[in-house]
Amino acid sequence: MVLLKEKCMPSKWKHFFAYLKDGLKMKDYSRAVYYDDQSDWGCDDFYYLNRYLSRLLSYSDKKMDEIETMDLCRMSIETKTLLYVIILYKKLHSLLELESLKELNNIRPLEKRLNLIENPKGFYEIYEQFNIGW
Repeated sequence: MVLLKEKCMPSKWKHFFAYLKDGLKMKDYSRAVYYDDQSDWGCDDFYYLNRYLSRLLSYSDKKMDEIETMDLCRMSIETKTLLYVIILYKKLHSLLELESLKELNNIRPLEKRLNLIENPKGFYEIYEQFNIGW
């Protein structure tokens, strides 16, 4: 399934994953995908957002400039919740001390379920605790 998703990845996502993979510097963080209007997003888009944020945080030592400039006020509650859950899942608690991410400590479970795939299996307990199906 992951291979299929890689092959079917929409072009807007390929651009952002290439940026992470190649270690490039994004010239304008204000255009980052996590600020996009998500009103027409489906589970595939949130799946890719989850993967993107997960990789970004995994490379936090190389991408700290982007992480430190994140503007949580411009993000949807779904994006902020995903960001928080990924930090908890990856045990990157020190990131929650950054001025830009401190507000994430107030995140509560989503009121409306957010599924990252069509038929979530509930494998990741921390995601389930925040009403995110994966």
